[in-house]
Amino acid sequence: MSNGTQSNYLKNTIPELEDQFVEIIGDIPLFAQLSTNLRHQLFQYSKFIKLKAREYAIEQGMFDQEIFVLLRGTLNVLIQDSAGNEPLIDVMEQPFTLFGERSLLGEQRGASLQADDEVLLLGIDLSSLPDILDGVDNPETREEDEVYQQNVKMYTLFATVLTERLERLVRDQYKLKQKVREFQKRQSVWTKEWMLARIFNQMTNDELPQIPEIRDILHKQLKKYQASSPTLREILLSRKISTRRFYMEMSRLNALGELDQMNSMVLDSVYEITAYLQTHPDFCNLFEINLLEIHDIPAMTTLSDFLNSLYRSITEANILTKPLPKVKFFNAFLLDDCIHPAAFLEFLQEEGWCKDNFSLAYIIYLVCQSSIYVISEANQKIRDYVKFLVTYSTPKQASQVSADQGHAIIEQMAQMQEQQYAALFQEEPQQDEPESAQSTADDLLSSLGL
Repeated sequence: MSNGTQSNYLKNTIPELEDQFVEIIGDIPLFAQLSTNLRHQLFQYSKFIKLKAREYAIEQGMFDQEIFVLLRGTLNVLIQDSAGNEPLIDVMEQPFTLFGERSLLGEQRGASLQADDEVLLLGIDLSSLPDILDGVDNPETREEDEVYQQNVKMYTLFATVLTERLERLVRDQYKLKQKVREFQKRQSVWTKEWMLARIFNQMTNDELPQIPEIRDILHKQLKKYQASSPTLREILLSRKISTRRFYMEMSRLNALGELDQMNSMVLDSVYEITAYLQTHPDFCNLFEINLLEIHDIPAMTTLSDFLNSLYRSITEANILTKPLPKVKFFNAFLLDDCIHPAAFLEFLQEEGWCKDNFSLAYIIYLVCQSSIYVISEANQKIRDYVKFLVTYSTPKQASQVSADQGHAIIEQMAQMQEQQYAALFQEEPQQDEPESAQSTADDLLSSLGL
């Protein structure tokens, strides 16, 4: 969909509703952190866009400078492949979803968004703003400095929205990471207990592999508990050890009162045998689980990553009038324990680090740029956490699975475990939203006569 002209901007079609628009916009969580001045600025660049089914809001590969807020309807997210097909990869239907913000960076659209039904958008058109990147690359082509004040205002608006979203995504990561840790802990306990029970059954059914290490473990346990009998010695000296016979002889000695610590001895033996066998891929089929495929928890994107990245971008841009100490940057950017882009600009101006609108516009542009990149990283990490939970919701079955009668029972128990952990995925991170998002969207449209 191509950009329209300014004739359909709200400021040109319903200027009398500006105050009402500003008040209503303030009730939308997406824009709740904006000052009244910035909400008025939003009105100056906004327009309503109606789409019919199958019309495009965004087309992949295009360059434009329009950002959108979904008010009503459903958008299908499509990415064209090498064959020219456009498979559906996602659906956007949550009212007040912001999308298309990467157009701020002058990048091509990475996907197409097509209306599935009738759709209403709030379009925020920044095409009339001076090209800040061209001004950086070609200082001689810059416009009058006063013109860039509009860039400062609009970039500050989006920096406020984007940094608030970034904070929320970081919190979501912490929540998901905690879920992953809790899941791993529970899975570890479950897996360990299951493996111990499995090895115990293998031991009592004489199904353990015939290897010298098992003989050594049993011999060590006999010495440890000072257990001895001619039959036990005979079993351990046999060319082929019968672990079932070994277990039954210990049970006989225990019943005779000649082996008081049989239970401890059996448990210690099973622990040691399990610890040995689970580290050897050749014996993973004993557990019907591939322990070597369990990965570490994915690293988390943090606010520290964002702050350090932004500080580097600003200081390396060579646009400040004097060096900006890192501690001063952090203190100014994190005002009252909150990310506050507008206050950061005021600090730079008042303290003499920036003396013109172009410099302020470029710095707040860098805030938007860093926010967008780090938001993308955080979203990927969240997808990694969810993928981790889905992948390891149950122990993964090895390629060589026993065909004995008990396998069906194990499969049923694994399914029960999968159902147990499925509850984890019912609390995936959600963006804070109004109590009834669609109701609020309808109120907004009704208030504006739409």
